[in-house]
Formats: sequence, structure tokens, C-alpha cells
Amino acid sequence: MKTILLGMIIVLFIAGHAGAQHAYFPFDSNVLDQNENIQTQASPSGISFIEDEERGDVVYFDGVDGYIEILSNPYNFDAVTFNLWFNWTTEVDFQWWVRLFDFGEHVDNAPEDPRNVLFCTLFAFDDLMQMNFHHGERMEPGTDSVLTSLEPIERNKWYMYTFVHEATGARLYLDGELQSEIELEDLPPSVMSEFADMWLGRANWPDPLFTGMMDEFTIWDRALDEEEIMELFEGDEDPTLVRPLSEKDALIYTFANNLRIELPTFNEASVEVYSLNGSLVFRKDQIGHITDVPHLETGLYVVRVINNNQMTTEKVFIRSNR
Repeated sequence: MKTILLGMIIVLFIAGHAGAQHAYFPFDSNVLDQNENIQTQASPSGISFIEDEERGDVVYFDGVDGYIEILSNPYNFDAVTFNLWFNWTTEVDFQWWVRLFDFGEHVDNAPEDPRNVLFCTLFAFDDLMQMNFHHGERMEPGTDSVLTSLEPIERNKWYMYTFVHEATGARLYLDGELQSEIELEDLPPSVMSEFADMWLGRANWPDPLFTGMMDEFTIWDRALDEEEIMELFEGDEDPTLVRPLSEKDALIYTFANNLRIELPTFNEASVEVYSLNGSLVFRKDQIGHITDVPHLETGLYVVRVINNNQMTTEKVFIRSNR
């Protein structure tokens, strides 16, 4: 019964929200995709989960053995957006080509340059973040398409990294601000759909491993625009950031780490909140203009609101202080 109910809720959610989150990795206690679309596994050692004063529960990479392998290709769309919080904590004074991520494939017929890759590296040149597109079959030998950050990347500082890849180009953002954009007419997302060697914190070459923390890795099956990206960044700083449940019927957002449901009028409505395993965790048959759902554990929830015989459904992530 739970499985049927959850399936119905998720179908309703997808029907009403084209271009939803494809994959979501909270990195609170494991490396699993909460949406169960992408398979991953952590390295046998070098990965741990710690509590950070600023971000809460995060995943830590030791820079020696730690990395996360992505086993399912996320490039099955006409456009894709990657969003990741990271904090580079290495004590090494000079270190090039440290990867945030590296997606690639081995090319047997190109012995001199046997990798087609898309990778994000730190401190490559002038202490800048750098995004590289390298494809031996579509680009001249020895050339890459590159995006760079506007300012050097500081150590021991959290950044929100966002990368948008569409059919005609790509854009790099840090903390919601556009850093660089390029045209990529010969390298649409479909080119990367066959890549099978994919990592977080590790390269497809013998380069240094990432030392530091990562949090909240999300993949969308569409290109987020600048306003949406800035909302993502401000959302962690401003708990009152409103995310619409429906343009006409209800709003859903986090407030003081609680779930809040707001109706545009004082019309009575009902609400049900489900965990992702289909368990009903909250229900109220009559809600007013504003309803708070306190004391939810950290995690993703499916929220269903019925107002004036119209049902809207949304997924929402709650970060609890409990």
C-alpha cells in the first residue's frame, strides 16, 4: 500500500513539475541518491561523514584515498545542471589539477590522448577554478574548451558551485554569480551520455585527490536560469525563501527549519506529508492561512495539499537542527 501511494504521489509531482531534480545527494550519512536515479559508491577508505559548524552534516575527503564513484551516467538529457557545495581544505601550498568531479571515457583509438573528459579542477591556473571540456574526437589535439572563475578560490571556505550545460553552450557559477560562459555547438550534453568513468574528488588521470568537504550535490534534467541559481544560493542563508507549491493555490517553504504551508486566502484545506518510503508522517484535515509542521527529521518529504478540490504535490527538503 505504501509503495502504491508513494508511486501515485511521485507521478503527480512529476506531472506538475517539468524538469524536476533528477538526483539529490544530501551527503549527511551516506553517498546515496535520495531520488534513487543514480547509483554511486564511496571508495573503500578515505571517505567519512563529519559535522561542520556552517553546513551541518557533510562528507569529508581525506585527499589520500577518498573519492566517490558515480556508476550511472547523469547525462541523459538535452540540458543538465549540476549544483554542489564544496570547501577545499588542503594544507599543500601548491597543488594543481585537484578535481571536484571528472566525467570521462577511455578512447581506444586515440593512444596519444586516450580520454574524452569533462572536469572541474581547482588551482589549475592563477588559483582559479577551471572547467575543461576535452574531447579528442571532436576537438583539435591539445585544445580544450574552458570556463574559469573570476576570482581565486580560497581555502577553508564554502562555495556553491553550479554548472549548466545546454545544447549550444555552458555556464559556470559560484555562489549564484555567473563566472564564465562559452559556446559548445559541437559538444552538447548527448556527447557525454556514454561516459562511464565518473568521479567526485578524483581524476581520470593520476592527479591529486580532493581534500576537503562536499555537501548537497544535486542534478537537474534541465538548465536552471540565473534567478533559480541565485535562489539556491540564498536559500541556505535565508530560511524564509519561498518555493511555490502552486502558482494559484499554495506556497511551501522552510521557516526556522520547519515546513510551512501558506494558502493565499483563509480557505480551509487539508495537508498530508509523507517520507520517501511512503510513510505518512503528518496529516491535518483542516488548515488555515498558515500551517507549520514542526520537528521533522532532516530529509526529503512529499507534501500533498488539497484546496478547493484541487490537489498539488511537491517534494521539499528539510534540514533539521535536531
